[in-house]
Parts: sequence; C-alpha cells; structure tokens
Amino acid sequence: MISLFLIFTIASFALARFSNPPPGQVTWNIGEIQNISFKTDFETFSIALWQEGPDRNSATLGPIVFQTVNNAATQFTWLVQTYDFDLTVSSVFFFWMFDGDPSFQGDQSSPQISSSFFNISNETTVSTTTQTTPPSTSASQPPLSSLTDSNPNEAVRKDSNELSAGAKAGIGISVSIIGLAIITCIGLYIRKSKRQSHHVVDEPVGSPQPIPQKEAWQNNMVAEMDALQRPSHAELP
Repeated sequence: MISLFLIFTIASFALARFSNPPPGQVTWNIGEIQNISFKTDFETFSIALWQEGPDRNSATLGPIVFQTVNNAATQFTWLVQTYDFDLTVSSVFFFWMFDGDPSFQGDQSSPQISSSFFNISNETTVSTTTQTTPPSTSASQPPLSSLTDSNPNEAVRKDSNELSAGAKAGIGISVSIIGLAIITCIGLYIRKSKRQSHHVVDEPVGSPQPIPQKEAWQNNMVAEMDALQRPSHAELP
C-alpha cells in the first residue's frame, strides 16, 4: 500500500503529465473506449492502473495497461474495465507512470507521475425514448390497438381473396380453351360426315368390263371363225 500523500509529492517533480484523464475526477462507464493521452520525457516507461483504498490514504497496484521504450508513444486506447478490482471497495482509480520497465511499478525511488483521479461505474448508458400519447378515438374511429390487431387477419383475407380470384380466372380461361377446341372438333366431324353422305360415285362411260374366263373366251373365238368360214347360202331366184 502506498500513501497518496507521496503520490502528489512525487508528481510535482516528475517530468511527465497526463492530459486524459482530465482534472475534475470524471466518471467512465465500463465498456467505454477512452484515449489516454500524456506527455513525458521518460525513455522507457510503463503505466499501470491503481485503485484508491477505502481509507483514501492508500492505493492498490493493478495490471500494466501500457508500456513502451524509446519514448515511442504519447497516447493509447483503453477499454474501461476494472480487471480484478472490486467496485464495492472503491470506485476511484488513477493511472501511475513509472520510469523503467514494469518491475519499477511501486518503486518510489524511481521517477514517476500519476494521472488525475477518475471514477469507474458499472452502470450502462441507457438511451431515453420519448413516448407520445395517442389521440383520443371517436365513436366512428376504432382504437389504434384494434386496428393493429385486425390488420394481420385482414391482410391474410385479402391475400386469400386475391389468390382465389386468380385461380378462378385461370380455371375459366382453361375451360374456355378446352370448350372451344371440343366445339371445333365436333364441327369438323359433322362437316366431313355431310360431305361423305352427299357424294355419288359416277363411273365413267366406256369403263373396262370384267375379263371373261378363258373357256368362254375360247368358245367365242371358235364360233366367230365358223361364221366366217361358212358363208350363208343365198336363196336362188
């Protein structure tokens, strides 16, 4: 445990200073991102988080939150957190910069400087919302809640009606096309039947007759030859 009286005594002679945390003991909430800035002539140094004791005359060393060599930085980003510290013991903290590596933390013989005190709170920031009172409803206008409750059912019914109408239209078009095709086929069939019933087949004049059998054809030839060889006798005067 280190006396806070020694902290401020040494800080007045140190060649370093913090610009953030600012003076005035600000309050930071856990989870915030803070840009810890400082200026120092230390070449190699480390910065640790310290918690003020409940008696306000002592402090407890916490983890090293930043370290560097060759004076290579003047700021670092820190996520506000308490690590293993208990806020019920104390909510007051500060950063302590020691010249040298982290092993010099707490060594009061080493050049050092502390930041301003700041508070850490575990309360989260809650955004405020403005609520407006809905206007009074008249007899002809239903309450907003009833309109909101009925909207889903009305939307479902509307969609159902639209789908039913579309389905009906599709069925009607299909039936019309099928009916038209059936009527067309019936008409063509009736027309073809009438043409076949009124058609008379006229055989052309001089169409060839059936060929007689061979026996009949030979007999006729013989008869004709006899007629030619045997002329008829002429009657004498």
